[in-house]
Amino acid sequence: MIRCFDSDDIQNVNPTVDPARDLEIIETEMMLADLESIQKRLEKNNKKNVDEEQLKILKVASDCINNSKDIQIIMKYNYIFSINFEILY
Repeated sequence: MIRCFDSDDIQNVNPTVDPARDLEIIETEMMLADLESIQKRLEKNNKKNVDEEQLKILKVASDCINNSKDIQIIMKYNYIFSINFEILY
């Protein structure tokens, strides 16, 4: 939830209300968390056999996050390689 109003009842680490800035911070934090999860799964591949389809998806997702690309490219990738995304959940 992003705050678009000023209130003394709501704590915020920033002194001013700026929804655009707050959204950017949240999106960055989420991308970093996603990247950390992807890296852990890729590292797990070195210790344990991870499905080849999962590796393809994880590598494309990692590239998207690292290079500020639209993650929707994975959907196009899915059509090209017929990858089942449900295996990641």
